[in-house]
Amino acid sequence: MLALVATVAIVLPCVAAAAEDKVRFFCDRTALTAEQRVQIRTFGHTLHDAVQGTRELPSGYEFEFANDAPTYQALVQYIPLERACCPFFEFNVRVAPNGGKLYWSLTGPEGIKEFIREELGWLFRTTAAEWLLPGLDGRPYQMAKLRGKAVVLNFWATWCAPCRIETKWLVRLYEQYRARGLEIVGISMDEAADDAEVARFAAKYAVPYPILLRGQSIADKYGGIRYLPQMFFVDRTGRIVKNTRGIHDSATLEAEILQLLQLNSPR
Repeated sequence: MLALVATVAIVLPCVAAAAEDKVRFFCDRTALTAEQRVQIRTFGHTLHDAVQGTRELPSGYEFEFANDAPTYQALVQYIPLERACCPFFEFNVRVAPNGGKLYWSLTGPEGIKEFIREELGWLFRTTAAEWLLPGLDGRPYQMAKLRGKAVVLNFWATWCAPCRIETKWLVRLYEQYRARGLEIVGISMDEAADDAEVARFAAKYAVPYPILLRGQSIADKYGGIRYLPQMFFVDRTGRIVKNTRGIHDSATLEAEILQLLQLNSPR
């Protein structure tokens, strides 16, 4: 049975093994006004669509963009807003000698790279790994079939207390945003012997989205699922744009889903 350890989440996440003590970072989005939160999402959408490559640095990452006016303007306006939320980030922007490329480096203290990939996963051109899993309803489900939708992959388990809280939020948000192209997939990390318990859980919370079984068989494809709940936000092109561990609150989750829905949205 997995144990509980403290993280920045309001409710402690379930973890697969005792984790080493390490710095946990947190970006305080409440530091921005409502207008600034709209602005940072707008600039973020521009950068998400424009990023062309990523290079790993000793203490962070460098992102490559075409050096055009819209991208440059989005970047120089995005950085002060991000700095207000995440003061531990260090930013640097440079232009290639021939002027054709724009490079943005994002660095910080030891341990920052994992956090960057979690918090700003939308900057990485990482395609969600393919999988084929059985559903609780007896049907097979495949990642490739979800292309074109804004997808939330929710790794959870029946014995995970925070998962029960989060499931209530996911049920509400799915019913609220499914018409806009949201798809939530609950991937159970329970053992095969616990399928009946998974079914009882889904019935108790009236889960309307697909519940998949045998999640442990694909955990390695997603970097190993040590914390529960853990979510991967996948845009309509199949790219992972963010992943989260543990839970914060329903308002934060809804904001993340709204941001996901706006990426690559039909015009």
